[in-house]
Amino acid sequence: VDGSYIITRDIVADVEHFACIAALTVLALGGAWLLGIPVLSLLYSNLSYALKSCRPALLLIILGGALNAFMNLFYYSLIIMKKQRLILLGYGLTALLAVLFSDGFVIWGGIFGGALIYVLLQAALTAVFALSAGMVFKKKKGEVG
Repeated sequence: VDGSYIITRDIVADVEHFACIAALTVLALGGAWLLGIPVLSLLYSNLSYALKSCRPALLLIILGGALNAFMNLFYYSLIIMKKQRLILLGYGLTALLAVLFSDGFVIWGGIFGGALIYVLLQAALTAVFALSAGMVFKKKKGEVG
């Protein structure tokens, strides 16, 4: 089997995975918007008065989970390409950003600030892994043909 066929097949599979994650994200965000606070209020009736203002934070947390799913696609691509050092670099940079900025976001915005920094850190890690995987992929594609 020619290497370019394998690369093309892998790209198609990745596009399908991205589309699936994106569709599930839209469904999860819609479900959380409509049902998230009412269901949480049923489960935690003693906190229902406080939960009403948490809808934006809930949606950010779900969005962060979606970014985590995208990040995992790139993570496993890097594992398969034996680029664990790039993974360590991504986690190290993201940990440094977390140490530098998390307290400030939480002090500024409480639960919303914590949810926002979570999404931003997930986005940063996803970007580092995506760029790393893209660079390695481009290099490997150049070697194939």
